[in-house]
Amino acid sequence: MDNTELLQEIREIISSELNERFAVQDRKMDEKFAVQDRKIDEKFAAQDQRMDEKFAAQDQRMDKRFAAQDQKLDNKFLELDKNFSVLEQNLGDKFSTLEQGIENKFSTLELGLENKFSTLELGFEDKFSTLEQGLGNEFSTLGQGIENKFSTLELGLEGKFSSLEQNLRNEIREEFKETKLILRALEHSAEVNKAEHDAMKNDLAHINGSIETIKNKMTLILSSLPPDPKAKYRY
Repeated sequence: MDNTELLQEIREIISSELNERFAVQDRKMDEKFAVQDRKIDEKFAAQDQRMDEKFAAQDQRMDKRFAAQDQKLDNKFLELDKNFSVLEQNLGDKFSTLEQGIENKFSTLELGLENKFSTLELGFEDKFSTLEQGLGNEFSTLGQGIENKFSTLELGLEGKFSSLEQNLRNEIREEFKETKLILRALEHSAEVNKAEHDAMKNDLAHINGSIETIKNKMTLILSSLPPDPKAKYRY
């Protein structure tokens, strides 16, 4: 066997060993990347499951909170209806009592005046006119006082209903603000997790590309080496 055949044989042996080593290295790298991919997929699957559970729990809490809020509003409106009914009944009773008292006074006064007119002389007409004028002033003052009391009562009721309505609006507005902030925080967390996942996949792709580049460069370097008979023993 001459030197050319010997060098050719040595070169084939070195190339075969290198190919076997690269094949083993490729299998190991593929297995590592496969395990890494499974871990990453399991991690993100667990993260997605936790996020779904958090969203589901948040939805349940929001449903319960809105249900409780609706119940509170219903109870408050029922209480207002009851109070208004009681107030209306009390006012009706007071009006009835006042009306009955005024009618009784008018009846008594009319009866007294009739008795007095039947016994008085014509000379008492001036006194009767003065008395009639005084009674008219008293009734005018009484009517004005009643009207003022009803106006004050109406204004007080309007102020109480306006204050209660404003408190309810403020309470509902604060609940909606809190819910909106929670939803925004959850959306931001989901976006951050997705960005991390995408960045990790990009890094793995870059690593794979770098390994392929290194393998190609090693192949070119080994193919450009001069034949060396001692290389068989080195490797």
